[in-house]
Order: sequence, then C-alpha cells, then structure tokens
Amino acid sequence: MDPEITRTSITIGQIGPWIISAVALVQVWLIALFRKLRKTSVTIYESGNIELGYSTFGPTIGLSGTLRARHKDAFVKRIFLKVTRMRDSSTHIFHWRFFRSPSITISQRDQIRLEMVASFLLSQNDPLKYNIVFVDEAFISENSPKVGHIPAKWMEFRNKKIKELEENDPSIISTLINNPLLNEILFDEFFKKTEVVEAYTILDRAFYWEEGSYKLSIIVECSQPDQIFTKDFNFSLSSKDVESLRLNSIPTLRALCGLDAVWNFAYPEYK
Repeated sequence: MDPEITRTSITIGQIGPWIISAVALVQVWLIALFRKLRKTSVTIYESGNIELGYSTFGPTIGLSGTLRARHKDAFVKRIFLKVTRMRDSSTHIFHWRFFRSPSITISQRDQIRLEMVASFLLSQNDPLKYNIVFVDEAFISENSPKVGHIPAKWMEFRNKKIKELEENDPSIISTLINNPLLNEILFDEFFKKTEVVEAYTILDRAFYWEEGSYKLSIIVECSQPDQIFTKDFNFSLSSKDVESLRLNSIPTLRALCGLDAVWNFAYPEYK
C-alpha cells in the first residue's frame, strides 16, 4: 500500500470522532442560543362568561380563565381591559383591582374573598388560573367625590332620629336600636331627602352601559423584556341586562350607608 494513502487514512480516522463531537457541540450551542433569543409568549384562555356589575366601585368587569407562558417565564406587570362600544366607538379603560377567590358562592350573601392585585411571575411550567375584578378608575375619580358625603349624612340623620325616639319613649329605644327593621324604616325616609335624591341622580346619569354590541380587549403587559399580549372578544348587552344593572344605583347608596345590599349582574357570553 502507498505510504501516502496510509498516512491520509490514518489521519482521517483519527480526527473523525473529533469532527462528530464538534458538530454535536455546535448543535447544542445553537439550540441553547435559540432558546435564549426566543421571546416569551403569554396566551390567554378565557372561561365562563363575562361578569358586568355596577356598585360602589362603579362599573366593574369580572373575568376568569388561565394565563400560560410559553418558551420562557414572564413577569406580568399589569392586566387591563379596553371596552369599546361599537355604536359610537366610545372607549373605557378598566384597571385590575382585585384577585377574587375561585371558590363558588351559593348565594349573594356568601362572603367573597378579595385580594389586592400585584405584579407576579408567570412560570412556563405553572399556568395561572385567574379570577380578576376590573374597575373604571376614571369613573371612580369623577363620581366618588359627588356621593362621598352620603355616609356622613346618613349617620347624622340616623342619630338625630334615634335621639328623637329616645326622648319620646326611652323605654323602647334599647329594643329598637338593635332591630334591623329600624335602619330600613329610617333609610326609606332618608332616601327621600334632597341630597340623597341628587346622589341617586348622579349615579343613574353616570351609568354608561347601553343595549348593543361591544368589543373587549384583554391586555397583559409584561416587563423585562417589555411586551404586550392582547386578545380581543365581542359581547352584547340586552335591554334587560342594562335595566338590571342600572337598578344597582339604589344598592350602591345602601352599601355606602353600611346597609345590606343585593346586587344585579349581567353575564354576556364571549363572542
């Protein structure tokens, strides 16, 4: 055999395994680099129905579902909603305010656990089940000062009436003071006063839900790196939905006065 051919064969045979190892190493490095450069993605999976309310927090929207991070963990800075009325393109922004317990309530008197929202880390290996209440901060800022005097007016009115009852018949006041019916009777009278009627009118006029179609955008804002993920839906409100929600102006005044309140909600479907 030619010595040159032998030396060449030996040389290739010797370096062959090193070439294979180098290629494998480069593949591992490229995969690692690809994963590092690949951006995270947050997917929104809705569940149930949209919950619309109107209460002491003004217009509210409750949403539940699951958030899933893909490729990398994501730091969720905040979540907010953009609601657009299709008829006239008017828009309202709803900021997240509370995390709500995922447990089911049997009646409206059941206690609902609320937790103040905060930014959180969303792990790609641990999707988050969310149940969040969103509020219209602009509505609260504009209208709260207009009705904020009602609790003080109620206490002033109630104390005055109780004092009058005590002066007229001291023997029965100890029984009446702990009777829930006393507050109901007094509130019915209080509700007829001018300042309370004006507060009711303010809440009724500020109510902006109308019958028709709406666009709902769920916006998840992440940080480091800064990214925004959005999912759009449509929903519709019937005249019955709107009428039911508008009636909450009275429970709102009751709640401001520390009395029991029963709330109406609308539950439109995602479309």
